[in-house]
Amino acid sequence: MQTLRLAVLCGFFLGSFLVSALSDTVLRFAHATTGGPDKAALDQAILQFEGASPGVRVQQIVMDDDIYQDMGLLAMFTGGNPPDIYFQWGGWLVGEYARKGWACDLTESLEQESWKDRFVENIWEGATYQDRIYMIPTDISLTTLYWYDKKAFQRAGIGEPSTWEELLACCEALKKIGVVPFSFGNQEKWPAGNWVAHLVSRVAGEEKYEQVMRLEKGTSFLDPDFIKAFTMVKEMADKGYFNRGLNGMSAVEGQILFFNGIAAMHPMGSWLIAAAQESAPPGFDYTCFNMPHIPGSKGDPTSVISLATGYMIQANTKHAEQAIALLRHITTVDVQKEMVKAGVYSSVKGSISEKESPPQLKKAMEIYGASKAQIYAPDVGFNLEVADAFLAAAAWVMDGKKSAREALELCEKKVQRLRK
Repeated sequence: MQTLRLAVLCGFFLGSFLVSALSDTVLRFAHATTGGPDKAALDQAILQFEGASPGVRVQQIVMDDDIYQDMGLLAMFTGGNPPDIYFQWGGWLVGEYARKGWACDLTESLEQESWKDRFVENIWEGATYQDRIYMIPTDISLTTLYWYDKKAFQRAGIGEPSTWEELLACCEALKKIGVVPFSFGNQEKWPAGNWVAHLVSRVAGEEKYEQVMRLEKGTSFLDPDFIKAFTMVKEMADKGYFNRGLNGMSAVEGQILFFNGIAAMHPMGSWLIAAAQESAPPGFDYTCFNMPHIPGSKGDPTSVISLATGYMIQANTKHAEQAIALLRHITTVDVQKEMVKAGVYSSVKGSISEKESPPQLKKAMEIYGASKAQIYAPDVGFNLEVADAFLAAAAWVMDGKKSAREALELCEKKVQRLRK
């Protein structure tokens, strides 16, 4: 697998050289949109830009999102061949790339011709570092919605649960009709880990969740609220509410279980809408709900894991003017309307139409609009070593191999070096 990944990256670098030799100006654009209707909409936007920009061509460097985040994008920067424009998850990663001098400060550019006014007002927190804007935030991503198969719920005689106890009752009812309650493809650890993180934040409260994840003085992953939340997950694993072998399955394989009726619920981000348009069978009827209320919990019962995602420009690009022009085009209302049809929750004002938006996107928007608290997922909001330790602990509990305390003890042990 490692050899394959390196070969893919070498192919990108060779392709860059060949394209550069044939064109006056080539914008190298790295991202993780590999297929589906959102990729088609992006391709169309790029063709429009090229048609209106004589002598400028866009070379897309497209990678699977796990490869992109784990090593692909970083390898381009450390290897001395960074792209001109690159996709990024908002939050900690924006600050990290800005701190390393790999990102262009876009604050002044956004003020020109009222570009910044195109976007919804509350989108900028995850796009900034030290009060300067480094990312153009095109999408609002809700990371852990409870997607469910309507037909499976009808067969089990259940509706959307409003409390945690009702959710567990739904799981029992689904098991009785031979349907797996939850499916996860957790090979990369973030799909289930993000779901566990949301549960932890609900039980412990948003402030404590963030304090522990930031390794603030006096905190520990062995906090009683963290142990309580992990114990809730372990109990669900012991009752067989998750698919077997989840830690050996890719995120796509976890989706397949859901799309094909093997599992009734699939906690996943709002990007599932685009995936369903491409991969779900005809007539698949699904929607979502937010995490049900947990009595006695300290977190806000309307909270969501969310972040802005978008594009950054490499600090030393020779084509800054053309890169900005491309991002201006991508963030026009007309282009974003096409992205919305593909299931993208756009941050551009006026792009979301009540008529043309998928019903699942409308439901996600309702959940986001009703939320009074937003938190970051582990792998985008915090130090990546801390995130990896937390996600590994969640994976151990999800497959039932370790108790809550055992998993969190190992997590705490992993981060001790960072506390010093």
